[in-house]
Amino acid sequence: MTQMLQKLKEALAIFTSNIGLFSLLVLTIWLPATLFMEYVDIAVPLRSELEELRRGIRISNFIELGFSPIYIGALIYSVSQIKESQIVTYSKAMSVGLRNWGKIFGVRFWTGLLIGLGLIAFVIPGVIIAVRYALVVCVVVLEGGKSPRTMARSVTLTKGKRWQIFGAIILAWLGILIFTLLVTLLVNIILELAGQQENFVISVLLGCFIKIGFAIPDILMFLYYWEAREKELVDEQITT
Repeated sequence: MTQMLQKLKEALAIFTSNIGLFSLLVLTIWLPATLFMEYVDIAVPLRSELEELRRGIRISNFIELGFSPIYIGALIYSVSQIKESQIVTYSKAMSVGLRNWGKIFGVRFWTGLLIGLGLIAFVIPGVIIAVRYALVVCVVVLEGGKSPRTMARSVTLTKGKRWQIFGAIILAWLGILIFTLLVTLLVNIILELAGQQENFVISVLLGCFIKIGFAIPDILMFLYYWEAREKELVDEQITT
């Protein structure tokens, strides 16, 4: 538990110390995406809020699948440079993200398919598969290689740490969810006091703010990758 909390603390420290860069990377995709989603809700209203919610989820999932590999690749590269005390720029990070888009998309597709099949078979196999492949994007960006190799590398790198990774992911997502709910509730209260049920600008800003926060789990997974690679290097030095 202590190690998980230390990792979460380090991930949060890296996030807050470099929030400007990380925000630019995330918003490159999610600012126009959020603007589009909010515009669709206004321009093409549906019969019920539930139908609008379902449409929003479908659009968000499409954007997540198709375009998020760009900023996630850029984010992983940025954190790797920060850990090595190197200067990282927005343009360089985005170029790495764009260059690795196809590989990240492919490996996420295949791992997502396997996780989905595992969840259909039973929840536990799906969770096990998800944890085994938790570091696959880090491998793609920082080591390269095609999907079979990167997936196998992730399995190797997660050995001995899978329960800790699982727990850290749960804590991170739970924390983000609670924070998101509290912020959303606060914004809604303020809007009601101001006599507004909806505000386009506030909705866009809130959506972008939430998406920026979801960079934390990606940073967290990188830290586990970094730790596993350091252990490998130490083991190699001992054997030689």
